[in-house]
Amino acid sequence: MTGPAAVLLDLDGVLVDSMPAIRQALTEWSMSRGFPPELANRLAHGRRTVDLVRLLTPELDEAAEVAAITGLEAARCRAVRPIRGAAEFLARLGQTPWAVVTSGLRQVSLAKLTAAGLPIPEVLVCAEDVLLSKPNPECYLRAARELGVEPGECLVVEDALAGFEAARAAGMDCVGLGPAAVDYPGELRARVTDLTELQPITTGEERT
Repeated sequence: MTGPAAVLLDLDGVLVDSMPAIRQALTEWSMSRGFPPELANRLAHGRRTVDLVRLLTPELDEAAEVAAITGLEAARCRAVRPIRGAAEFLARLGQTPWAVVTSGLRQVSLAKLTAAGLPIPEVLVCAEDVLLSKPNPECYLRAARELGVEPGECLVVEDALAGFEAARAAGMDCVGLGPAAVDYPGELRARVTDLTELQPITTGEERT
């Protein structure tokens, strides 16, 4: 088994531990809009901010609500830290092309990578770059196109149901990371706890 031609990584929960910042921002926004924070936090996983706003507050000004959430999240990005093994994993990729594919906005995504001390990839596909969010495969297909590789030669690393489905719809192998992968009934290349377990997969060695 050979390694992938390119590796496409989700950001939140895969490379950076940004969930506390996201939860705090959504909680504050939800409470100011009069609905349960638990609802916003549950629905936000894997969704673009604009899609969350359209779902929860369709009667409000879309641009204003997106800006409000973005501002709250950006203010908390200084506390973002890398997921265990993230820097080492990226370093191990060597000459293998890689991209970050996220449902987050570019401004916030860049702030998270910087706060976590991780490199900025040459290809960063964000919410502004696509018309449809995960589980639609548009984001992953765009990343493959920008890297100049075929979709079937890519390996995706994801931690959310919407991301698993997007990768499969794009015709890409997907590694599921974290709790969501454990209960996912679909096919995954592997299920791992964090990036420290991915070396055998990215080099093409068989897992034991």
